[in-house]
Amino acid sequence: MHVTGALHTTEAEVLAVSGLAADPPLIDVDTGRAEAALDRLPWVGSAEVRVEWPDSVTVSIAERHPLVAMPLPRGGFLLADASGRILATTVQRPAGLLEASGPVGAGRPGGRLPQADAPLLATAARLPSSLEAHVTAVSWQPGLGVELSLAAGQRVLLGSESDLAEQAIALTTLLDKVPLHGVATIDLRVPDSPLLTP
Repeated sequence: MHVTGALHTTEAEVLAVSGLAADPPLIDVDTGRAEAALDRLPWVGSAEVRVEWPDSVTVSIAERHPLVAMPLPRGGFLLADASGRILATTVQRPAGLLEASGPVGAGRPGGRLPQADAPLLATAARLPSSLEAHVTAVSWQPGLGVELSLAAGQRVLLGSESDLAEQAIALTTLLDKVPLHGVATIDLRVPDSPLLTP
């Protein structure tokens, strides 16, 4: 058997879940069933199982990519992709991953985040690359909606994520053109009229 594309999914997991660990005769390999079983593994976005006569099976895995790291109540982080699929738990937040805090308390790899976290994921997924170096976290604040934390220490109130394109333009302009020393909060809930408060 040959496994390709699996970085976080081990060959042992692939063998066990797909039913190929017992080395069945090729005629008994149910590729559809094996693919469906592999798709349930946390990191697997899609899997293709091909029988290659006369003596081999190839498993091609396309893995998911983490989008956010969510702090867990007892320490550590939960990694999730843009669809809300929980990929893994880890002790430290991986470098370069946006921290996201919302109403979720915990979850298990292979499961999904609750729908209440959808605004956080939508914001993180749509954040333009021009802001990636400035934004360290995205969170949900009751009564205020989505909020960003900037590396320079400011909090940015977005409210609904529906205006994110306009809000991103406004924030990029502020970061480029306005000295923000002494500013604690940037309110972009009305993108055309940013409100800066100490």
